[in-house]
Amino acid sequence: MALSGLAIAGIIIIIIGVIMAIIGIILLIVENTATISWYVWFLVIGGILMGIIGGILLAIALSESTVPIIPAQPVYKPLCPQQMCPQQQPTCPQIKPIPQPQPSCYIPPTVTPFVKPQVPLVPSPIYNQRVEKLGEETFDPDPVTSVIDTPPTTVRRTVNGPYGPSGENIDVTGVHKIPGQRTYVTRDIPEHPVVSNISEF
Repeated sequence: MALSGLAIAGIIIIIIGVIMAIIGIILLIVENTATISWYVWFLVIGGILMGIIGGILLAIALSESTVPIIPAQPVYKPLCPQQMCPQQQPTCPQIKPIPQPQPSCYIPPTVTPFVKPQVPLVPSPIYNQRVEKLGEETFDPDPVTSVIDTPPTTVRRTVNGPYGPSGENIDVTGVHKIPGQRTYVTRDIPEHPVVSNISEF
């Protein structure tokens, strides 16, 4: 059986696609790096696509060449028409034509749509868990200011001063009043290591 031009083109495209795919796979194995060159992917993907296209062309060509050609059957007429037959013969022998083969009707099969099953989500199991402490636990308190009030006091004492009639210094007694005072104390404790139960936070 002679191959048609479409079949020859399909075979050539398949051969070129296979050669491109093989070269691309070899380069892909040889490079084996994180970044593959673009032409390697071009050879692999282009070879696969050319092989698919060539296979489609070859299948179309083979399907066209295998379609049976049914020759036209001759239609036979009666050998002796009734008007030409003698009066003593009531009927004339006739040859029935050969029945033509009827083309079969192709009924495509019913395709059931694919229903994706619902898979429940299963949590991944924990085989090993380890907690490692990174650094030291510390606490840095804020500054705290406290106020201390001291009440006023009175003390009787004898002092020497310019209390004389003419402003001379003499010793006199009296009450010495000491006023009260308020003291502000701010304490800032520096950051220091602590130990606590982290689960309570």
